[in-house]
Amino acid sequence: MIDFGEVNRAVQGRCDHAGSAAVRCAGMTLMELLVVIAILGLLMGLLLPGLAAARYAAHKARVRTEVAQIETAWKAFYDDYRALPVVGDMGAGAAGGVQILHGDETTFNTRQFRFMEFDDETLANGFTDKWGGLYRLALDSDGDGEVTAGGTNLFRSVAVWSLGRDGVEGTTDDIQSWQK
Repeated sequence: MIDFGEVNRAVQGRCDHAGSAAVRCAGMTLMELLVVIAILGLLMGLLLPGLAAARYAAHKARVRTEVAQIETAWKAFYDDYRALPVVGDMGAGAAGGVQILHGDETTFNTRQFRFMEFDDETLANGFTDKWGGLYRLALDSDGDGEVTAGGTNLFRSVAVWSLGRDGVEGTTDDIQSWQK
């Protein structure tokens, strides 16, 4: 139950009855309210770009972690089988590569070892980065210790990369396993 007597006493405590015929109550004027709204709008304007930058940095960190996990899984595959499959144009994220690492594909992963866990959607559609692009993969299938990744010759057995937010290869937002 609301005690209106208490409410009236609270309001009277905020009002100035002394010295004037008109009762003045403490509160915010319309101008003060508009100033507060303007300040809040300014703060939001400053905050939102920072939030977008933080979200992008978080996506990059997540993709960098996933690139490292995919590379580690393929290296573990090599350690077990002493060979890497020929992937051709198959991206690291393509469903075929995902199924090899998950142990569902038996042509290359004959013992059906599970090198990486994936959910059902990823198994069906492939492993995509935070921007919806498939991860790219280069494997040293011929054993010469060299792969070509993103137009670059690298002396390594596995290279994994994402085309980044813009989806264009060779731009500064690409995330590559060979560049930390």
